[in-house]
Amino acid sequence: MAILVGVIIVLALLALALAVREAQAMVRLSPQSDGLAGFFWLGWWKFGAIKARISPDAAARYATYTRAITTFLVLIVLGSVLSSMFGSAASN
Repeated sequence: MAILVGVIIVLALLALALAVREAQAMVRLSPQSDGLAGFFWLGWWKFGAIKARISPDAAARYATYTRAITTFLVLIVLGSVLSSMFGSAASN
């Protein structure tokens, strides 16, 4: 069970790394007038605010970013549930 939780955590970290890479690509593809300040919402995962600011060229990057963030969150929750189940089973 511990190996499964470890694999889930590694996959979650890979999803997070992909999300960071896609966020950087969206900032690079943004109009120069926006700059980095226009993408303040990346860290807060405000998908509506991000979608309103991206250029049409960055739409594919945005879709990958949202999938990677969603995958990251699901894997973190799954890892937490499994580790709590594993911890309670080990204490019995």
